[in-house]
Amino acid sequence: MIRKCGMLMLVTAGLFGYWQQDVAYKMTVHLDESARELTAASQLTYVNHSPDKLNYILMHLYPNAFNNGTIADQVARSAGRAGFAKSKPRTGITVQEAFLVDTSGQAGAELSYRIYDDTLLRLELASGLLPGDTLRYGLNWQYKIPEHYEIGRAHV
Repeated sequence: MIRKCGMLMLVTAGLFGYWQQDVAYKMTVHLDESARELTAASQLTYVNHSPDKLNYILMHLYPNAFNNGTIADQVARSAGRAGFAKSKPRTGITVQEAFLVDTSGQAGAELSYRIYDDTLLRLELASGLLPGDTLRYGLNWQYKIPEHYEIGRAHV
């Protein structure tokens, strides 16, 4: 029964135009142990397999969810938990710049971006990305490593 159901799901997905985006990453990362910090240069190749023109790309900055003031913090507080310590230093990812990358790997024009709730990066595509087209872009960023995470605890 399970085998038939799985096969039906695959066939159904094909009938309704199932597609999945394709992203490849290359990263150069430096760890400064004493500062508890990663510094990175990333190059990404994004292929638009959707049937739609994309005007932006979203990327999650998951480590930032544990900062004071984020939606995760607000949810914890509204549920009666203490939330995240206000005195805790900010940790997580800080994006320093976003830019186009040419086919030879050289940095090009800057890309505009915004960060929402400290956890969602929206990369604006001025001319859009048509179905089947490829975008090469770079991100330079830092990650401040927290001393520890205590998921599910009031003093994260």
